Amino acid sequence: MAAGDTHTQQLPGMFDAGNPAPAADLLPSLPEPLHALGKSLLRALNENQQVAQAFSAFCSAAYVKPDWAGPAGEFLGEIFANREDLLAELARIPDLIIELASGHITLTCMVASRW
Repeated sequence: MAAGDTHTQQLPGMFDAGNPAPAADLLPSLPEPLHALGKSLLRALNENQQVAQAFSAFCSAAYVKPDWAGPAGEFLGEIFANREDLLAELARIPDLIIELASGHITLTCMVASRW
Protein backbone atom coordinates (compact mmCIF):
# COMPACT_ATOMS: atom_id res chain seq x y z
CA MET A 1 0.00 0.00 0.00
CA ALA A 2 1.16 3.48 -0.75
CA ALA A 3 1.96 5.87 2.08
CA GLY A 4 -1.16 7.66 3.23
CA ASP A 5 -3.46 4.96 1.85
CA THR A 6 -6.20 4.38 4.42
CA HIS A 7 -7.95 1.47 2.71
CA THR A 8 -8.00 -1.83 4.53
CA GLN A 9 -6.69 -4.72 2.48
CA GLN A 10 -9.37 -7.32 1.76
CA LEU A 11 -8.28 -10.92 2.04
CA PRO A 12 -9.97 -13.64 0.00
CA GLY A 13 -13.05 -14.99 1.72
CA MET A 14 -13.39 -12.07 4.12
CA PHE A 15 -16.67 -10.30 4.80
CA ASP A 16 -17.32 -7.50 2.36
CA ALA A 17 -20.58 -5.56 2.57
CA GLY A 18 -20.46 -5.05 -1.20
CA ASN A 19 -19.86 -8.76 -1.83
CA PRO A 20 -21.10 -10.85 1.12
CA ALA A 21 -21.11 -14.15 -0.80
CA PRO A 22 -17.71 -15.48 0.41
CA ALA A 23 -18.63 -15.01 4.07
CA ALA A 24 -22.12 -16.35 3.50
CA ASP A 25 -20.56 -19.52 2.05
CA LEU A 26 -18.70 -20.15 5.31
CA LEU A 27 -21.57 -19.61 7.73
CA PRO A 28 -23.78 -22.62 6.81
CA SER A 29 -21.06 -24.97 8.03
CA LEU A 30 -21.53 -23.56 11.55
CA PRO A 31 -24.30 -24.62 13.93
CA GLU A 32 -27.17 -22.11 13.71
CA PRO A 33 -26.52 -20.55 17.16
CA LEU A 34 -23.04 -19.52 15.99
CA HIS A 35 -24.10 -17.71 12.81
CA ALA A 36 -24.51 -14.26 14.36
CA LEU A 37 -21.22 -14.55 16.22
CA GLY A 38 -19.52 -15.74 13.03
CA LYS A 39 -20.84 -12.72 11.16
CA SER A 40 -19.62 -10.42 13.93
CA LEU A 41 -16.16 -11.98 13.80
CA LEU A 42 -15.99 -11.64 10.02
CA ARG A 43 -17.02 -7.99 10.26
CA ALA A 44 -14.46 -7.31 13.02
CA LEU A 45 -11.68 -8.87 10.93
CA ASN A 46 -12.68 -6.93 7.84
CA GLU A 47 -12.87 -3.63 9.71
CA ASN A 48 -9.86 -4.49 11.89
CA GLN A 49 -11.77 -3.34 14.96
CA GLN A 50 -12.58 -5.25 18.15
CA VAL A 51 -11.20 -8.47 16.69
CA ALA A 52 -10.14 -9.85 20.08
CA GLN A 53 -13.59 -9.26 21.56
CA ALA A 54 -15.38 -10.82 18.59
CA PHE A 55 -12.99 -13.79 18.59
CA SER A 56 -13.49 -14.33 22.32
CA ALA A 57 -17.29 -14.15 21.99
CA PHE A 58 -17.25 -16.64 19.11
CA CYS A 59 -14.95 -19.11 20.87
CA SER A 60 -16.79 -18.80 24.18
CA ALA A 61 -19.94 -20.02 22.44
CA ALA A 62 -18.35 -22.39 19.93
CA TYR A 63 -16.21 -24.38 22.32
CA VAL A 64 -18.91 -24.99 24.91
CA LYS A 65 -20.16 -28.02 22.99
CA PRO A 66 -17.56 -30.51 21.75
CA ASP A 67 -19.63 -31.31 18.63
CA TRP A 68 -19.35 -27.65 17.58
CA ALA A 69 -15.54 -27.67 17.83
CA GLY A 70 -14.98 -29.19 14.39
CA PRO A 71 -17.14 -26.74 12.42
CA ALA A 72 -15.82 -23.83 14.53
CA GLY A 73 -12.19 -24.82 13.90
CA GLU A 74 -12.79 -25.14 10.16
CA PHE A 75 -14.53 -21.74 10.09
CA LEU A 76 -11.68 -20.09 12.00
CA GLY A 77 -9.12 -21.80 9.78
CA GLU A 78 -10.77 -20.36 6.69
CA ILE A 79 -11.24 -16.81 7.93
CA PHE A 80 -7.77 -16.61 9.48
CA ALA A 81 -5.99 -17.99 6.42
CA ASN A 82 -3.06 -15.62 5.81
CA ARG A 83 -3.48 -14.28 9.36
CA GLU A 84 -2.11 -17.21 11.34
CA ASP A 85 0.00 -14.98 13.58
CA LEU A 86 -3.09 -13.08 14.69
CA LEU A 87 -4.93 -16.35 15.25
CA ALA A 88 -2.05 -17.62 17.41
CA GLU A 89 -2.25 -14.47 19.55
CA LEU A 90 -6.00 -14.82 20.05
CA ALA A 91 -6.36 -18.57 20.57
CA ARG A 92 -6.88 -19.94 24.07
CA ILE A 93 -5.53 -23.24 25.31
CA PRO A 94 -8.90 -24.48 26.66
CA ASP A 95 -10.43 -24.08 23.20
CA LEU A 96 -7.61 -26.11 21.69
CA ILE A 97 -8.08 -28.84 24.29
CA ILE A 98 -11.79 -29.07 23.49
CA GLU A 99 -11.02 -29.19 19.78
CA LEU A 100 -8.50 -32.02 20.25
CA ALA A 101 -10.81 -33.91 22.60
CA SER A 102 -13.55 -33.81 19.98
CA GLY A 103 -11.24 -35.41 17.42
CA HIS A 104 -10.47 -32.29 15.36
CA ILE A 105 -7.13 -30.57 14.80
CA THR A 106 -7.53 -27.63 12.38
CA LEU A 107 -7.26 -24.75 14.85
CA THR A 108 -4.70 -26.50 17.03
CA CYS A 109 -2.36 -27.19 14.10
CA MET A 110 -2.59 -23.61 12.83
CA VAL A 111 -1.86 -22.18 16.26
CA ALA A 112 0.81 -24.67 17.29
CA SER A 113 2.79 -23.95 14.13
CA ARG A 114 3.08 -20.31 15.25
CA TRP A 115 3.73 -20.83 18.96
